[in-house]
Amino acid sequence: MSVFTCQDLTRTELTARLDDLWHENGDVAIRDLMQSIQRDGLETHRDHLCTRLMENYKSTGSGNAYSLLFEITNKVFLTTISSRVRKHSFLLDPNDVLQEVFFNIYRYPYRFKAEKPESFRNWANTIIRNTILKFVRDRGRDARLSATDSELEVREDTRQLSPLTEAIHQESSALCARAYLLYLTLYAGQFNRLSQKERDALHMVEVEARSYREVSDVLGIKLENLKMVIFRARKKIFRNLERSLNALSSPLS
Repeated sequence: MSVFTCQDLTRTELTARLDDLWHENGDVAIRDLMQSIQRDGLETHRDHLCTRLMENYKSTGSGNAYSLLFEITNKVFLTTISSRVRKHSFLLDPNDVLQEVFFNIYRYPYRFKAEKPESFRNWANTIIRNTILKFVRDRGRDARLSATDSELEVREDTRQLSPLTEAIHQESSALCARAYLLYLTLYAGQFNRLSQKERDALHMVEVEARSYREVSDVLGIKLENLKMVIFRARKKIFRNLERSLNALSSPLS
């Protein structure tokens, strides 16, 4: 995969977005990275930026982190995908593949491990490769099924899903719904393990959509302390969620 480039955001716009993200969840690493980009420019820290944004989304579930990550990477992802799908004889739409790639990033953040600055680039490269292979397998299966039906006089409209693919999609949707319900159940369990102050702070910020300043006044704690309370509470939840999901996915001995 090509190195990441920030196609549409200026350095000023990017640092402003990172500053908003730092004030949203108190991620000190985001603040430090923002200062480094202001000093050195994006080129020096682009891999680290993508990895940090993904880790922030994984730890906090921040839609702003995910959105910024998408804006920074979607164009280079599309270029990479377009180059790779040309190697196959199947007519694959690069935009369909791109959508599936980001859907997988959105669904499986707990699988990401920020072990080095280029971790997100390597992880995303694997997701792109696996997603293209999945599309190729699905199209190949559809083509084989179509070829065995010698009684068809009109060429099948490849824009329509075959019954088999439709059944697979329906099964996948049902599986996704069950997985989402399990995820919510696990999340609720971890939320209830937080302290009363942490639960109150998260509820007011995430459910009631109150401002940080208003919540700090209600709870009687300083604004900076509130940011750390919320950041640590989110991190506890997502760290324990990752452990629970890893335990569920481990094979029985």
